[in-house]
Amino acid sequence: MAGVEDDHSSAVLRAELATLRKEMLDDIRDLFSQQEEKLQASFLQSAQRRHARRKKSKGLNNGLAVNNEAGEFKEDCVHPHSPLTSWAFQPGASGQTKKGSSAPPSPGVQDEAWSSREAKMSVMPAPPASSPSTLNAEGPDRKAAGLRSSLPRELRSDMEEEFGDIKMKQGVFTEVQQAVKLDEDLYDVTNFYKKEGFAQKLARSDRFEKLTLFIISLNAVYIGIDADNNHAPTLLEASWFFQVFDHLFCVFFTFELMVRFAAFATKWNCLKDRWFVFDGFLVGLMVFETWILTVCLAIAGGQGAALPTGPLRLLRLLRLSRLVRLLRAAPELLTLVNGMKTATRAVSSSLLLIVLLNYIAAIVLNMFLADIGQTASAAEARSMMKSHFGSLGNCMWTLTWDGTFMDSTKFVLDTLRGLAVDQWDAMRHGDWALVWCMILMFAFYILLTQVTVMNMLIGVLCEVVSQVKRADEEKVAIDFMKQYLRGMLVMLDGDGNSQISKDELAEVVQIPAACEVLDQLEINPLTVMMMTEQLFEEDADAGRVQEVTREELMEVILKIRGNREVTMRDLVETRCDIRRMLTRRVDEICEKIAILMQKLDYSDDEG
Repeated sequence: MAGVEDDHSSAVLRAELATLRKEMLDDIRDLFSQQEEKLQASFLQSAQRRHARRKKSKGLNNGLAVNNEAGEFKEDCVHPHSPLTSWAFQPGASGQTKKGSSAPPSPGVQDEAWSSREAKMSVMPAPPASSPSTLNAEGPDRKAAGLRSSLPRELRSDMEEEFGDIKMKQGVFTEVQQAVKLDEDLYDVTNFYKKEGFAQKLARSDRFEKLTLFIISLNAVYIGIDADNNHAPTLLEASWFFQVFDHLFCVFFTFELMVRFAAFATKWNCLKDRWFVFDGFLVGLMVFETWILTVCLAIAGGQGAALPTGPLRLLRLLRLSRLVRLLRAAPELLTLVNGMKTATRAVSSSLLLIVLLNYIAAIVLNMFLADIGQTASAAEARSMMKSHFGSLGNCMWTLTWDGTFMDSTKFVLDTLRGLAVDQWDAMRHGDWALVWCMILMFAFYILLTQVTVMNMLIGVLCEVVSQVKRADEEKVAIDFMKQYLRGMLVMLDGDGNSQISKDELAEVVQIPAACEVLDQLEINPLTVMMMTEQLFEEDADAGRVQEVTREELMEVILKIRGNREVTMRDLVETRCDIRRMLTRRVDEICEKIAILMQKLDYSDDEG
């Protein structure tokens, strides 16, 4: 089934790419057609000027002959190497081509011509600063650059007042995406630790971390054993087995917390670490219960029964919350927990729908079965009907467990069927039909809740888990980039302006460690250079130094990583980039042709 869905998705993607390719080729043809019309007009004007100068200076009559009405020109007016020799646009009334000119190429030849032009454009140099197709971006923040509004100020103010608070309403199963800042340090508590010393070395040790997780798991097992076998009101009155283990666990967790505290270079930074604050609270409760309270009871003469220690024993259950630290060592568990948190709205909406259906069905069943059930001939049947449908609460309870969760569905339906038979035997045919209607009502409720809503909820949960998995993969990639790639970019930023120049980027992709990071993200280093070329061209067009911010560079790398799924936004951006590149190259060609024509005019003037 999954293979069929993948094949269908691949077919849809191929169809979209084929459609996009056709649209881009059409745009390219239209773009070149417009530029060729401009070139033709420029050639005609230049040819007319040359012909006029020649005729005036030399009195020649065999130059250019232009037919303004038909828009035709002869062979001697076109340069033998001019592109208009094979692409001459001749909108004459007769529709015939003159000697020396050629008709527009056929579709097959035209495609070959486009292919050759695209191959030539790929080696064109960068455009000059005066190119009309350049972006008018000002400042380093290219995202803030946009079009100047030509609307009146009053109209703009009215629109902002009317539609000022624009916010798209999120769906039931939609999670609000928060913006992620890439150019910032990855939070790691070890950044606050000292650089040398025994405490920081032990706190950074992976073996010590694994030992702590093992002791936490062992303590969770011990809490269950203690709750099942230790019936003493206080630790002072418990057996030696429980006293020894309580003191050992308290010593270890206190030692572990003190080691982490001693590792901080600035002690106040420990309050910035949420895990340290959380563990400190649990260790404080444990020390109070195990040592302080025991000492107080020993001083008081061991009269534990006089103190309300029952609520304090409930605080021992808080030690189980240390198991949350296991989520850091098991990313799969964290994915499931995030999926449960994300699916809260979906589950709540489904449960609300079930409650509404339950309430409506309970009212209908109670309205018709409360009185009919008391007319049953058997006392056991009357008691059964009263316990199941005697009140609105009983009806909702029966529908919940026997209808939604289908605990004893057959028993309830058999009871209703027996009531219908009893009504038929008593010659109450109206009540008999009414009971069968209630049986169908009960079956319809099962179809709506258990078969439809519950199975829809399963599908929604599967989709939510898939989305959370993709979000976690992106978060892992972002953390990986912040941990390794950002540090390399900071080290190569010699002037410290948070900008990466083209030369600095070329040095980055040559560093083996950086190539290893890109390889882990499934990115070719040359692809990074190609994808950032556009940003450098924008700086060159605006007359700025060719630099990009670390945020922009890391955003580009994040978008082109190998395991990322292609979205419609990527296709649209690709189309816009291709169109922008083609427009830039066409403008370059037009400017070069204009320069050549100026040289040709100058040479004609000298001649």
